[in-house]
Amino acid sequence: MDFHPNTIWNFFLSILKDGQALQIIIFDKNNDLVIYDSEKSFNIPEKYLQERDQEEIKRSKYLSTEVKGECNNNICQFEFFKKDTSHLLFKVSFTEILENLAEIMEYNMQLKIDSLITKEFNKLLAIAEDSPQDSYQLKIRVRHNNKLPREKYTEHEIKLEVYDCRKSHDHNEPIILSQQSTGFQWAFNFMFGFLYNVGSHFGLNKNIIYVMDEPATHLSVPARKEFRKFLKEYAHKNHVTFVLATHDRYYKPIKSYKEL
Repeated sequence: MDFHPNTIWNFFLSILKDGQALQIIIFDKNNDLVIYDSEKSFNIPEKYLQERDQEEIKRSKYLSTEVKGECNNNICQFEFFKKDTSHLLFKVSFTEILENLAEIMEYNMQLKIDSLITKEFNKLLAIAEDSPQDSYQLKIRVRHNNKLPREKYTEHEIKLEVYDCRKSHDHNEPIILSQQSTGFQWAFNFMFGFLYNVGSHFGLNKNIIYVMDEPATHLSVPARKEFRKFLKEYAHKNHVTFVLATHDRYYKPIKSYKEL
């Protein structure tokens, strides 16, 4: 996931440092304010934007603004004006954002999960995500926990929940991983313990060849076929190399022996 809470911190603190700044701001399709810091981004939900001039903002996706920020009695307020004018576009309370950081983090992480990972996870399990009711859905929960020692842990607990929406009788309850099939547990651990292991410093390196010995043996035949396709697409997209050591004939493409 290409965002980090420091993105929002650095953005506002850089303005406070000088009292004002010039910024190019962007709004997405949900009318959220999108903050960029290098290659990372962070969304401020629309409900945190005060005195918003909707008509002026609609005229352009990219807006050149002059931003003024000040702090009085621990209340930090930012005003975004249209460049070279005194026309107010919206206000943001940095204090309010910090007070609701867990909710905003959860919102941002869910955006990334929905746009990047949920479809891939269902695809890995050979489940066509025709609609949310026909597939697994992933939900992020972020809670502030000031009982955790700062020197060892983050102040926020992050939990990933998986819902099987194909089961109408219990789709409102997250599944229990230990009660799922061996194949599902393998796919889950492969996706979130290897490819998207956000909680560690691990990252796939394009200079390393990753060797897998008899992977995905517990998946169904359609899922094993999908796994090979999934892994190939992932490797091309992320410029990494995977080598599979297997006796499984379903990994072998009949018309393409150059991969053997």
